[in-house]
Amino acid sequence: MMLFLTLATFSQTGGVQMVCRSMTKALYNISLQQNQGFQVLSLCDSPEDVNLNYVGLKYLKAFSYNRLRFMLYAVWKAGSAKTVILAHANLLPLAFLIKLFSPATEITLLAHGKEVWKHIPWWKKRLLNKQVRIWAVSRFTRKVLVEKHRITSSRIQVLNNCLDTLFEVPEQFNKPDYLLKRYNFNANDKIILTLTRLDKFEQEKGYDLILEILPTLIREFPNVRYVIAGKACDDERIRLEAKVRELKLQKHVCLIGFVRHEELTDHHLLSDIFALPSSKEGFGLVFLEAAACGSQVIAGNRDGSADAVLDGVTGCLVDPHSRAEIAQTLKNLLQKPNDPEDQKSRQEIVQRVFSFEKYQESIYSLLTDAR
Repeated sequence: MMLFLTLATFSQTGGVQMVCRSMTKALYNISLQQNQGFQVLSLCDSPEDVNLNYVGLKYLKAFSYNRLRFMLYAVWKAGSAKTVILAHANLLPLAFLIKLFSPATEITLLAHGKEVWKHIPWWKKRLLNKQVRIWAVSRFTRKVLVEKHRITSSRIQVLNNCLDTLFEVPEQFNKPDYLLKRYNFNANDKIILTLTRLDKFEQEKGYDLILEILPTLIREFPNVRYVIAGKACDDERIRLEAKVRELKLQKHVCLIGFVRHEELTDHHLLSDIFALPSSKEGFGLVFLEAAACGSQVIAGNRDGSADAVLDGVTGCLVDPHSRAEIAQTLKNLLQKPNDPEDQKSRQEIVQRVFSFEKYQESIYSLLTDAR
């Protein structure tokens, strides 16, 4: 019996939730192939949230934020489980309870990024060093766990994320006409895209630096346009709108808000460059999506982004704190038009290295090795 405990899998959007969906589908497939029991327990989802493309309805039990029922049921169910996988470090108290009542149950934690980069209490460190194994989504997260938190390196395996099975990989790289019309762009405009959650507490994504660089770029590339996409909190949206006005960039910058899944691929196709020179990415699924759509990619070199762009194979790595380096990289890419052969090459590399099939094989191998 395998048990996957999550905070939210289908009711929320975000990188962690997308990883949970892929993990759910992979574990579900493995359980069917191995003819063993499997169940997902989700604290925050409701039954109507479940997407049947990832898991059968009878394999997921949703608790609609009822914490007590979730905890009691998880501890009881873990008593008959050989393997329990925790989707987030906030679920580590359950690991303590499970081990208390079911010492033989194997427990693994998915370590994504910031949730394990910050302070970890001593008792959680003890759990991780003695009783819970870790699958880190990037080498950087593994490095932080080892060097900052003194977690034994042999207890941590790197499991890179994968392209979502429902992400539409394009066959052609043409810019969608309907989006050009929607945003009043011309076909020959040079379009830079940033797609990320916009939050006043997450301003390490690099879009402020790109905004500050734009006036200089516009003098050399007057047809450059910058699209900032992603769900935004009100304070951050207001701050960014004010900054755009202050820099007199209204004709060159679009803040478009949340992008629906159905239009995600088309927005990547719209862009010539995907730029997210962040310093706080645990991995960066969006880099896979951008490269799969043929975009030239700019990522930061101080976090998990390096794994997502294969150390510079499918994107350019820059110092996220260096305005000069980001500006020069943008200038270099703007001077070089997207070549269809290069686009196809990036796409094929991402599809090969970060396929769901390879991800599932890696999970099966890790589960087998743990036994």
